[in-house]
Amino acid sequence: MGEHIDHNQIISFLNKRQVKLHHACSWTEAFVYASTDSILCRAQLSNWGAPKFYSDDEDKKDGLLHQVFFNLSDQGNACNRMIGIPNVYGPILFKMNADCLSSYPFITINRKSVTEVRRNKIGFDPIQSASELPTLYSKDNPLFLADDASHAELIVDSPQVALNHIHSIIVDPVPIGKSELSSFVRDLFPETRIYDRKFKSEGSKELYIELCHHVIETGGNVIPNRATKQIRDYIKNSKRKQALKIWAERIYKSNYFVLNAQNITFGN
Repeated sequence: MGEHIDHNQIISFLNKRQVKLHHACSWTEAFVYASTDSILCRAQLSNWGAPKFYSDDEDKKDGLLHQVFFNLSDQGNACNRMIGIPNVYGPILFKMNADCLSSYPFITINRKSVTEVRRNKIGFDPIQSASELPTLYSKDNPLFLADDASHAELIVDSPQVALNHIHSIIVDPVPIGKSELSSFVRDLFPETRIYDRKFKSEGSKELYIELCHHVIETGGNVIPNRATKQIRDYIKNSKRKQALKIWAERIYKSNYFVLNAQNITFGN
C-alpha cells in the first residue's frame, strides 16, 4: 500500500493548495458518524451495526477494514451532468480540512484507488515521499489531479478520524418521502454548512431524482422494463452497470433508515 509520509508535510501541502479531503457515505453511516463525532473505518461501522458494504469481505481479506479512506477530489462530480455513475459510497459527502489529519501520523497516499487496483489488476502506485506530492496534480492545470491520479486515495492508519475539522457537507438530492435527504442531514449536523449538490442543468437534476424514485419504488433495484424511457436510456449508456446496482441498493437502504430512524438503534 506504500510508505507512510510525514503527516505534517501532507497537511502543509494540502493547505497550500486549499485541497479538501472527501469522504462519501450513506445516511446510515452519517447517523453513526454523528453519534460518535468521528468518521469510522468499516470494522468500527460493523461494530455499530451499520449494514455491510459490498467490498467488506474483500477488504477484510486484504487488511483494509481498519483504516479510514479519503479521496482528494469529489468523486460524485461525474454525475452532476448524469454522464457517469453517482458515488457508490453514498449520497452524503464530507469535505474535511486537511488539519483533520493532525492527530494521525500514519498516512499513505496512493495514485490508484482500491477499486481501480482490483478492477484493472494493477498496482497502487503509492507516493513514496513528500517530494512526490506535486506529481498528483496535472502539469497543465495544477488545480486538477493528474489523469493517472484522478481517483487517488489518502489512507489514515487509524480506526477513526475525529469530525472536528469539517469544512462542509454536500448532499445529493435524494427524495425522502415528501422531503429531501439534505433536510435530515441538517438535523444530524446542525452547526455544519450543508450544501445541495449542484448539477450542470435542471434536466440532469430531474433525471437523478427520477432515478432515485425508481430504485426506491423497486426496492433498491434498477429494472429497465419498469422505468421511463429517460432512465432506460441512462441505464443503457452506463458503462458501469454493477456500480449503478450498488448505488441503487444504498439509496434504497438510506431511504428506509431515514424513514424508520425513530425505530432503529445503533450500538457497539
